[in-house]
Formats: sequence, C-alpha cells, structure tokens
Amino acid sequence: MASNLSHILALFLVIPFILFSTDLIGIQETYTELENIATQVSFKIQKAGCISDELINETYLTFNAYLESDTNSKQNFGDLVEFYIYKYYVGNFINGGETLVRIKRTVMIGYID
Repeated sequence: MASNLSHILALFLVIPFILFSTDLIGIQETYTELENIATQVSFKIQKAGCISDELINETYLTFNAYLESDTNSKQNFGDLVEFYIYKYYVGNFINGGETLVRIKRTVMIGYID
C-alpha cells in the first residue's frame, strides 16, 4: 500500500518537472531562433540604412517574428539604430499561456558593404 502511494506521489512531482523542463527548452529554442533572425535583419538594416515597412512585413511573413523600432526614418552613415525582435512562446506549464521572448539589438548604419 505504501509503495503504491509513493509511486503516485512521485508522479505528482515528476510530471510538473517534465512539463517545466520542456517549457524551458522551448523558450531557449525560441531565443536562439530570435538570435539568428536578429543577425539576418541587422545586415539588412545596415545595408538599407533604415527599418522600412517592407522589412517589418518580411520579418513577420518569413520568420513569424515581430520587428519594432523607434526610428523608422532614413539614418546617416555611422548612426545607431535600436530595434527589437520578439515572439510569443506558448507553453505548457510556465504562465499557463504565452511568454514573450524579446531581443534588443543596436546596429551601426553602413558598417558593412
């Protein structure tokens, strides 16, 4: 009887741990994906000199990620542009819903060819 009870109690501890671990792995994968997207987008911003509406739409359609910035006008050579790329991770255990994963980047205009 005690052995059966200990197995049931162990399941109450193991199952939430597994769900929590899968959420942490999913959030880490989303963060890594956003790192790669941010690198690709930063090259496009450096070459174009600004963050255009076309780039925002392309980022959403291609990568299913949101791109935001406070400076959307054309910048001069050497200016810094800050932008955010974010996605929502829908988890099983953490927050019981969506978790925002966001990356902030700063790019210098005209740094690459």
